[in-house]
Amino acid sequence: MRIGIDTLAVIPSEIGGTHTYLTKLIENLARIDRSNEYFLFVAPWNKDLFQTEQENFQPMISNVPAKPLAIRATYEQMILPFLAWKNKIDVFHFPANVSPFILPCPCVLTIHDVTPLVFPELTPAILRYYWNITFRTSGRLAHLIITVSHSAKKDLVKLLGISEEKIEVIYHGSELETPELEDKSYLEPVQNKGKSDVPYILWVGKMYSHKNLTRLLYAYKRLKKTYQNMSHRLVLCGMKSWGYPSFVKTVEDLNLENKVVFKGYVPDGELKSMYSNASLFVFPSLVEGFGFPILEAMSYGVPVITSNCGAMVEIAGDAALLVDPYSVDEIAEAIYDVLTNESLREDLVKKGLERASQFSWEKTARETLAVYKAACGKE
Repeated sequence: MRIGIDTLAVIPSEIGGTHTYLTKLIENLARIDRSNEYFLFVAPWNKDLFQTEQENFQPMISNVPAKPLAIRATYEQMILPFLAWKNKIDVFHFPANVSPFILPCPCVLTIHDVTPLVFPELTPAILRYYWNITFRTSGRLAHLIITVSHSAKKDLVKLLGISEEKIEVIYHGSELETPELEDKSYLEPVQNKGKSDVPYILWVGKMYSHKNLTRLLYAYKRLKKTYQNMSHRLVLCGMKSWGYPSFVKTVEDLNLENKVVFKGYVPDGELKSMYSNASLFVFPSLVEGFGFPILEAMSYGVPVITSNCGAMVEIAGDAALLVDPYSVDEIAEAIYDVLTNESLREDLVKKGLERASQFSWEKTARETLAVYKAACGKE
């Protein structure tokens, strides 16, 4: 097969879930598949992210700008179909929710989630309008759709009217390297409640409104007021997005400027250290397609609190303490319980390490390759 993969949605300055998904997928496809030909449609600004030594992986460099989005989207809609025809592509994978409306070959589309349709009130109007059109049209025209959890699949069926038979659930791997359970050194930062001078509670993600940071901030304020000797800071790691201004305002309104740290984007090396030294990881999102940070935290032996709904339950299993994300009291009580109950912490750490080890990027790649074959009728 001649397999095309669109990478233009990955912009180095906007690191996030799609970036991780695509780089790990291509890395593992290159490791397991030497027989098919891959054409990676890249741009000068992201070509270094997709370097591989395998001869069957060929970069197709296009001089398309990273921004504005309108030009890049026009290129993907109009130029990529022509390049697919020119290079005789058998199946074309679009990994970031949207695909061209006309293609000369079968299309495999990954839709990670439909959050703008689940919570339209939390999404800027122009983006909500754009995603509503592109989600529906791309989903209807794609040969096969990959999504990343059964929760996301239910949303696709309900909100986009896509047939269940057309959707394949393929879990992501765990982004960060998973330590062996016997490696007790990974437990030391947890048991010592952080190696840093000031212990901290950690959150990681992109600062969208549906990440529910406002309620987390209120829960943290309640803890600081009730337990005045609690020394933990709240550290927020992630790129700014449209929810960021309201989160900053909430911090100011609650007089938490000296207790809450906005770290911004943190590169992998530092992020591993941030996880390893955290006393606790809290992830109370209202909706997620998958929830990378849950597994990342677990893989570094950090106890996890997350939401009792959607993909968070599916990914965390019984390895996290689950809370109602709409209840500030419940979030606050769970944080206090994990910080003060050593047996609960140890149980969450052990189960978390076991849970994270069950997710493999190689498995993701093998299952994705099977979808490519199915789209071409070559199962």
